[in-house]
Amino acid sequence: MRQATGLLLTLTLLHALRAEAQVQRLSLPRAVERSLGGPGREAGEADAEALRAGTDAARWALAPSLSVSGQLVREAANVAPGASWGNEGIPAISGPPFEYRFDGGIWITQVGAGLSYDVLGLIRRVRLLDASLADEAHAREARRLGQLDRAADTAAAFLGLRGAERARAALADAIARSNEIERTLAEGDERGRLVMAAERRALEARVRAAAQVERAARARLSSMVRLESVTVDPWLATERGGDVEPSASQHPAVRAADAGVRASSARAAASRLELLPRVELLGALWARGSGLQYPGRTDLGDATGLAPDRPGWALGLLVTWRLLDVPAVEARARVADARVRGDRARREAALWQLRGQLREARLYYRAARENAAARAEALEAAVGAYERMVALRQEGTASVSDVLAMHRAFTEAAVDHALAPVALEQAVLVVARASGDLEPFLEAYRRRGAQRVSAPPPLPSAP
Repeated sequence: MRQATGLLLTLTLLHALRAEAQVQRLSLPRAVERSLGGPGREAGEADAEALRAGTDAARWALAPSLSVSGQLVREAANVAPGASWGNEGIPAISGPPFEYRFDGGIWITQVGAGLSYDVLGLIRRVRLLDASLADEAHAREARRLGQLDRAADTAAAFLGLRGAERARAALADAIARSNEIERTLAEGDERGRLVMAAERRALEARVRAAAQVERAARARLSSMVRLESVTVDPWLATERGGDVEPSASQHPAVRAADAGVRASSARAAASRLELLPRVELLGALWARGSGLQYPGRTDLGDATGLAPDRPGWALGLLVTWRLLDVPAVEARARVADARVRGDRARREAALWQLRGQLREARLYYRAARENAAARAEALEAAVGAYERMVALRQEGTASVSDVLAMHRAFTEAAVDHALAPVALEQAVLVVARASGDLEPFLEAYRRRGAQRVSAPPPLPSAP
């Protein structure tokens, strides 16, 4: 029993240590970096390598066809100068038959090399290489678009967690203020104590709800960065001034659409080039050996024919035009042209959609800036009103209910003001995402990560 208890305690301690080791404090750029790593990055790199290999194959298709072959045959000696199987790139060799003979056979050997080059096909293969390069660019931009979405989602989760923490902290400060007010009440003021107790319970319920939201936001961010739990830096970059005017032309979605148009256009051009005849330049060099009787034969007894001692060569031009393939080629060309038109239309649709998103993001950013300024003014006014009401309470001209009403207004203004910097950063993130480049947004955190946004004014204590 003692051993089992000790083992259980050990396992519990190890689990606690492991969980503590998994809790890491992250800055926003570090959280984004972690979210982009892992299996997703490995899968993207593997896909990119596959596309690069396909492009290399398309480049090698531009080279001539060079084949080297050889064969060793034992056959009946009834055909001059002997039969052999076809060797790629080497012309067939035939001759008149000899007298009827079905004997033990002779040796036939043949070695050689053949070279062929499809001259007009080179143009088509160049277009296919262009299509392969465009496919690689399309995949690269699509991968960047996926990374952009992943990074933006992680940054949004980071800011969501930070906002939940700030909201909970503002509500906790409100509870502290309500306790201060309750302590100032007279001993016999039961009505005031009941009112403040109800207010405290309401605030505690809001704090519990805010804590639930915070835990959910923390769990979401933890799963995105592949950790058991995280804590985040309390700093935001800075409050931003001025306006932002990003452009949609460099968005990864637009660049991916451009690459898709280039790929489909290159394939359409390659399809139309199939109408051209096949024009091949051919060359071959070979040597043969035969066990048949011929002048100057090297006599090796039973091994005669094993040595290829008769060289030969050939040059030629081969033109092939499959006329009945023309209708099918034209049909494939129409398919390719339709795909080009579709890709161009999708590119224009994506561009218009991104422009609309940018306009909406800029409006959202301007509204967030104005809202942040308005919330700061509202908090300042709420603080002044609360302090004035506390002073009137000290003078005996205000009731607890009056102070409580001002306290509630103060609490709402404090929560709104605590969330305003987060909302402004979220607006900047929306603009950066719509423009397709988060680097300026992340760089602001790298440069100014230790510079905290102006905190709300110090909360006045009740007398």
